[in-house]
Amino acid sequence: MSLASILQQVADEVGFTRPSLNAPVAADASTQQWVALLKRAGERLYEEFAWSALITEDDVTTVAGQNDYPMPADFHRFVDDTQWNGSSRVPLFGPMSQQDWAQNQFGMINVGPFFRQQLRGSTLFLQPTPTSAQTVSFYYVSKYWVLQGGSVPSAAFLGDSDTFQLREDLLIASLKWRWLRAKRLSYDEERDEFDRLFIEACAQDRGARHLSMDPWKEQDAPHYGFVVPLTGFGSS
Repeated sequence: MSLASILQQVADEVGFTRPSLNAPVAADASTQQWVALLKRAGERLYEEFAWSALITEDDVTTVAGQNDYPMPADFHRFVDDTQWNGSSRVPLFGPMSQQDWAQNQFGMINVGPFFRQQLRGSTLFLQPTPTSAQTVSFYYVSKYWVLQGGSVPSAAFLGDSDTFQLREDLLIASLKWRWLRAKRLSYDEERDEFDRLFIEACAQDRGARHLSMDPWKEQDAPHYGFVVPLTGFGSS
């Protein structure tokens, strides 16, 4: 569904005059309110859950002598525990607190084969400072939930034909209760409907693993990270 069709459908459901076309730059205050509320609905949705449609992979190539690297323009937040050094095949330690970072930077000789990581704003910092070109890979949640013209990812609306990477039924349900609340009307049932739909959408967004109650069966599953043998550790 496009921006215009979502606004018009919600207006029809609440019994209000349909917003005018060319919604993002419309002059009338009513249409601007519709657009602002839809923008708030979309932003809250990508902040509250890591939707599979917004998960993106990125690779950073380190530079000798440089420990700070900018994040992609659409970066919103990391997917936890996905930061790896693809060259050495080991995970990045962190994220580090400011206290731990300072201790490693000033309180001890900061050497070793493993990178520690800390995010400050939109910049990723690594310790120790890289001495060669290596590939740091991670997954993150993009904030580009709008598709301008139906194809170009963006965080802002451009025209009535813009579509979305989020589920339209969630946007419709969220926009409906937000509009009713803005008009000082009762919205309890509409909010409850949205909450139920949100929980359902989160459960259906991606597949779930089968969890076994058999501890021996779990030992047969592949393990990730550092794998240390039960015996003979350190022997030649």
